[in-house]
Amino acid sequence: MALFSEFCANSNVKTQSIPASHAFHSRDMTPVMEKFGQIAASITYQEPNCTYISGTLAKIMDTDDFSSEYWQQHLRDTVRFADAIQVMWTDCKIM
Repeated sequence: MALFSEFCANSNVKTQSIPASHAFHSRDMTPVMEKFGQIAASITYQEPNCTYISGTLAKIMDTDDFSSEYWQQHLRDTVRFADAIQVMWTDCKIM
């Protein structure tokens, strides 16, 4: 991650690390998925103001892709970091 962050900084691409206290995107999240889904269903989703690449689906998300079901599944699904970076590299052409 440090090398990737350095590469991005040298390419004028902003990054932000997210500190975590436990294993997100794992079975450890199963106990909270139902409540998380209920909360996610109460949110009105809006079009993002920047390109959003899903780390779990490894694709550029359209407004219609965002839903409570997506975020609930996102909580537990495996992160496909390398695949998402490949999407950023080839489809966004920012580097």
